[in-house]
Amino acid sequence: MVSPPLPDARRRPGDVRTHRGARLHRCRPVRRPAPKGTGADPWNLATFFCEHMSGIPVWRGSTARGGVVRVDRVDTRETWGWLESEVAEVVVSWTGGVESPTPAVCGLPPHAAQKFIDAAEPWDRGFYAAPCGVLSAQSCELIVALRSALLTEGRRLHVYAGAGVVEGSDPSEEFEEISLKMRQFTEAFADATPRSVPELAQLPNLNTLWATVIVEELVRCNVCNFVICPGSRSTPLVVAMARHGQTRHVVNHDERSGGFYALGWAKAIGQPVAVIVTSGTAVANLLPAAVEAAQAQIPLLLLTADRPAELRDTGANQTITQPGIFGSSARWAKDFPAPSVDFSLMALLGDVDLAVAHCRGHLNFHPGPVHLNFCFRENLAPDAGPVRGVPGRTSEWDKAYVDCPAMQRWVVSSEPRSQYLSPEARLPPGSMIEELVALANRQARILVLVGTLKTSDEVLLAEDIAARLGGAVFADITSGLRQRPRTVHFSDQLMNSELLSGELLQLDAIVHLGGPLTSARHNSVAKAGAPLYVRVATAPVRMDQDHVVTHHLPCCLAALSEALAEASLEPKSPSSFWKRLSVAASGSIDRCLSGSFSEPVVAQTVSRLLTPSGRLLISSSMPIRDLDFFSKPYTDFWQAPVQPPMANRGASGIDGVISTAAGICAASKVPCTLVIGDVATLQDLNAFQLLGTEAPALTVVLINNGGGGIFSFLPISKHKDVMSPFFNEPHEVDFQSVCNAFNVPHVLCTSLQDFEAAYVTSQSQGGGSVIEVQPALDFEENVALHKLIGKEVALTVRKELVSQVRLSWRFSAGEDPARPVLVLLHGWMGEKADWWPVSHILEEQHLGFLAIDLPGHGETQVPDGSWEEAAFYNMPMIVEAIKEVLDHLQLQKVVMVGYSLGGRVAMGFADSLPERCAALVVLSANPGVTTAAERHQRWQQDQRQAKQLVENGLEAFLETWYSAPLWAGLRERRPDVYSRMIAKRQRSQRHLAARALLGLSLARQPNFRPRLGQRLPFWYVYGEMDTKFAEIGKDLAACSSQVSALPCGHAVVEECPTEVASLLSSVLKQLPRAAPEALELEITASWTEPVQLLLKAPLLLSRGDFMPHRLGCLLVLEAKNGDGEIAGLGEVTPLPLFHKETLEEAETQLKSILQRWASTHPKVPFALSRLDGHLTSWLNDHCGGKALLPSVRAGLEMALLHLLRRCPERKRPRRSEVSINSLVARDEDLAAESALVAKLKVGKDPQEDAERTNQLARLLQKRPRARLRLDANRSWTLAQAATFINGLDESAVKITEYLEEPIEQSPQLLQQWEELSTLTERRVAFAVDESLTEGLVSTKDMESCKAPIKALVLKPSLQGLEQAASMAAWAEEHGAVAVLSSAFESGVALCHFALLSAMLAPAGTEEDVAQGLGTFTRLSEDVLQPPFADLINSSSEGWQVSTLSCQEALDRSVEALVAAQGCRSNGWC
Repeated sequence: MVSPPLPDARRRPGDVRTHRGARLHRCRPVRRPAPKGTGADPWNLATFFCEHMSGIPVWRGSTARGGVVRVDRVDTRETWGWLESEVAEVVVSWTGGVESPTPAVCGLPPHAAQKFIDAAEPWDRGFYAAPCGVLSAQSCELIVALRSALLTEGRRLHVYAGAGVVEGSDPSEEFEEISLKMRQFTEAFADATPRSVPELAQLPNLNTLWATVIVEELVRCNVCNFVICPGSRSTPLVVAMARHGQTRHVVNHDERSGGFYALGWAKAIGQPVAVIVTSGTAVANLLPAAVEAAQAQIPLLLLTADRPAELRDTGANQTITQPGIFGSSARWAKDFPAPSVDFSLMALLGDVDLAVAHCRGHLNFHPGPVHLNFCFRENLAPDAGPVRGVPGRTSEWDKAYVDCPAMQRWVVSSEPRSQYLSPEARLPPGSMIEELVALANRQARILVLVGTLKTSDEVLLAEDIAARLGGAVFADITSGLRQRPRTVHFSDQLMNSELLSGELLQLDAIVHLGGPLTSARHNSVAKAGAPLYVRVATAPVRMDQDHVVTHHLPCCLAALSEALAEASLEPKSPSSFWKRLSVAASGSIDRCLSGSFSEPVVAQTVSRLLTPSGRLLISSSMPIRDLDFFSKPYTDFWQAPVQPPMANRGASGIDGVISTAAGICAASKVPCTLVIGDVATLQDLNAFQLLGTEAPALTVVLINNGGGGIFSFLPISKHKDVMSPFFNEPHEVDFQSVCNAFNVPHVLCTSLQDFEAAYVTSQSQGGGSVIEVQPALDFEENVALHKLIGKEVALTVRKELVSQVRLSWRFSAGEDPARPVLVLLHGWMGEKADWWPVSHILEEQHLGFLAIDLPGHGETQVPDGSWEEAAFYNMPMIVEAIKEVLDHLQLQKVVMVGYSLGGRVAMGFADSLPERCAALVVLSANPGVTTAAERHQRWQQDQRQAKQLVENGLEAFLETWYSAPLWAGLRERRPDVYSRMIAKRQRSQRHLAARALLGLSLARQPNFRPRLGQRLPFWYVYGEMDTKFAEIGKDLAACSSQVSALPCGHAVVEECPTEVASLLSSVLKQLPRAAPEALELEITASWTEPVQLLLKAPLLLSRGDFMPHRLGCLLVLEAKNGDGEIAGLGEVTPLPLFHKETLEEAETQLKSILQRWASTHPKVPFALSRLDGHLTSWLNDHCGGKALLPSVRAGLEMALLHLLRRCPERKRPRRSEVSINSLVARDEDLAAESALVAKLKVGKDPQEDAERTNQLARLLQKRPRARLRLDANRSWTLAQAATFINGLDESAVKITEYLEEPIEQSPQLLQQWEELSTLTERRVAFAVDESLTEGLVSTKDMESCKAPIKALVLKPSLQGLEQAASMAAWAEEHGAVAVLSSAFESGVALCHFALLSAMLAPAGTEEDVAQGLGTFTRLSEDVLQPPFADLINSSSEGWQVSTLSCQEALDRSVEALVAAQGCRSNGWC
């Protein structure tokens, strides 16, 4: 479409402005053009003014919702060419509404005008009044195509113009105006007449006649592009093409290269390109290109010349059997006889039209190569007279052959003889689309696989389809989506992780768009299949190499996109699950590739440097794989190249690649980059003739690794005796000399810097060029690099996924470290608390155990989302999560014990990691089904149960579930056990339990039977009343003599805890004891780092001063552990007026101690980690005999315990997470934070404080299980304290855990507490804090106190960590709880306090005491990496911090300090 520079409305760049939601546009409506030079408008000025001003109300109408219209300079006159016109400057501002069309297009009023137009204009206005222009992120420039022209394929020009009819319009004047508007076209093309067909009767011979008609008909069918491979027999066709005025051509000396050049040309323009070759082997040379075109559905027209048919099979020179030579690769083929008047020209034209239709796929949506074989006799040249080589014979022909009405109509026409219209690619009716829509609406797991796409439109359509489906996009590099923002980047590399295998992803549907996929791992995902697998392809062919497709959808992408839009599917944002994994994989890949000049680095660099306007072309073999694997993603859509990369992936050959690229580049007319290997280059060396300085801007990145590197990745590489030279194809070709021979610029690069510079230079220059890259790695090193990247990405994926699964656990180490720990796993809908009756018995016997909540159960937290549901609720993932807990606790060998579902997980763990298991104990669990039919039946059953659980509710489901025969009438037989189980099961979250049921379904579990008892000791226990599992137990007796029955039904743990504990104790006694490990560390270095942390608000000290910063120092201890070095981190931060020592005094003492250790290198026994008095004694012995300042003692203990935590023989945390209370200071709002337990500072006016407390209690009560703690800091008299307590509402008393230090300091403090308790009728329990720290109250005093003392608030930074542990043990023994309290320390100390509390917590209990570590909310910054605030998990369970996160943060922080110290100096400070 062509449009002149005479717009109706023009928006100029920069005219679009935004201010407070309003949009400003400066538009310039143009009215009433007149002939240039007339000086004044010859038409009625009143009419002009009416027409001109009629547009203003339209603009005002479009801004009815708050818009403003201002008209400037109504009488401005502007001139263009031979036209003059009046212009108005209209400034429009609006916040909404739709711009109405100008009255010049539709008239006024719009509705009446539209009605008139529909009646008066029975034709389509076409492009008239269409908005045309450019939109970008910064601006737009649009014109309205009031004066435009459309050039159709038939070479006919359609001109559009119109005039606005308003009150006072004169029809003749309006028609004259329209004629004037059309003048630019009618005069510009005044001399243009259709190209006349040569006078057919005057043509010298029939060969010339046929060739002329064939080429003319091809041009009429818009086949105007020809590749000519010169030869004698094709002379008629070549002459006709050369003498036709509307053809474009390229001459190629090599038919094989010419075929691929035409292939590239056709790829670039999306239209058929014709290749003309002579007879004989020239035709055979087209076969590789024809095969690729057929597989890739590229329209290619193969015009082959042939010797007369009677010479076949006679031994005639240059004569082979050409018909059928392309076999099934040809969409259609025709073998024409030698030109003769007996063959109708109408039939010849019809065959040409049919050939083009087949080539384009107009008959069946299946474009591809078409073969037309033309037999020619002499004369081949356009000569009349005697026939060459045949004496007495003339080339004269009967002119009546063309003298017929049909031919005369064809001659005077410009249209093809017959036209085949492209069928509409409509979406076939059916329920499949409805099923896809239903899946998308319920946010199902839909994977969109995108293979080769041909155009930028297809790229956008594929992206739209994926967005509407909400699917994760795994894209091939040739799709154009591989690097775009919403794609799953590095998806191929992510599939290196077994945790993301196709089966574990539990896909609901796969939608495969485009062509084939390069990645074997992508194909593996496809091979795993899905319940719904939709293969979308425009061609009516099967594209299902693994026979997993359930629905073949023959339609274009536009039809599918439209169908999804009509179904009201709105585009969705990409999944954060995949985004996190992509980012993690990107980091791993970058780390592996840094510092080397390898083939993956070259691929990644090209992907990074390619400009949006450039085009990427890729050879098969390793280049396409490396680009598919490692291309850098784009962060914004505008960075991505407009066109998708191209590669010959139909048949995936490596021949003709440079020729194809040259054809694409010549047709695209944009800078192109071809990445190709050395062997593929050798296959197409002749194509270098196409790359001279006059050639298109094609940069060939030639990766020369000395042979066929891809074979190093294949199994044949292990067979060294045949690997070379038969497969790795070694060569010593000097590519620089080759380039010189063809006059092609050449640059050799052996470093990344050289390559980047050479590539950037080549992109700014015209013509072809070759950048030869010689990677630094040999074949074996390149294979090792690829394997390393895959391994590192898999490890990164594991770490990323495991870090998101927060398994809740309780741990008790037992007294004998040589005995393995029992890992206790509960059944479906159970929790770790199911094991408490058993664990209490184990603790009494001093045996170690670890009880875990599985995902979907208890307090374990797993991210929510459809992909997360698949990733985290499966056997391999849970095995890895359990392994992570064991690694954290440094438990090398354990006894896996599992009941029911937990038993199946235990078998899965033992099967995957037998080296981590000392034995396996399975209680009433199914080891697996053996047939596909059983799996299907079980899957159907589990799906029904999951649906019933979610839809019917928990209570109804439990009623049905526990009535099943396997429970053996539990409700009637053991009502106590039944009631206890039901109470716990009612705490389950039904949607999570349903996820666990499906994700861990027996149908998805391997059959463990063949391996049970083979690699480690195995016990199996079942309830004798449970007939189903009794039968399984009898079957398993064949592989284990240790099968036993208990007198119960399926609930063996709940019904028989004593028997189960006895069995487990017996198992441990039968197992060998582990060998003892090293017993001590040696301190080798230490130093301190100053700390200054800004507080969010200055801290008011007791003396009235404000403290804006928290000052202190970090302490680093390095120690030798066997052959390695480890480091521990502590913190010394005395709080003014809280600690009696100053920071300067603490630093002085600490420096003295470290100087002493520099000469003594003290040994640190592992026994110190037990916190049983050894640590205090050790410090007394190694610190010069001086009394340690409290802050120094705490800092040394932290650093020493951190050292010991990094060793196997140490005291371990007893729970997976630690709860934390929030802090509500006196002068702050009472807005309840997200913590379940809030601590409120009181101690001023008792009545006001009581009201504040009641107010906070009302806020907290909105959250189930919320609790309140009160702290008076010894501020009240006895009477005031009583007033406060009696002023509390019952609702506040109900959720109050305790009141700290309610009465001011007194020698009779505890007696006053007793009196206060009596006066207030024991409404509130008390907690002791400062009085215990300062020694005013002892544990002996508290033992005799009758007041309800519920808690000991301990401050490790004052009392020391070991003393705090001792006090916590006393509290547990006397029915109180220990609460560790911070004093505005950094995250380093807070991590230590959290780990200390986890070590002290009772293991075999559900009780969870929130610790007083909420001061982290007052820190504006932190020295911990990452900050402690980032470790906090805020959920329905309140504030919690993972002990694993705390340990990892301490490790990361100290390692960063050690690395920084190493950069400065090593040694002691």
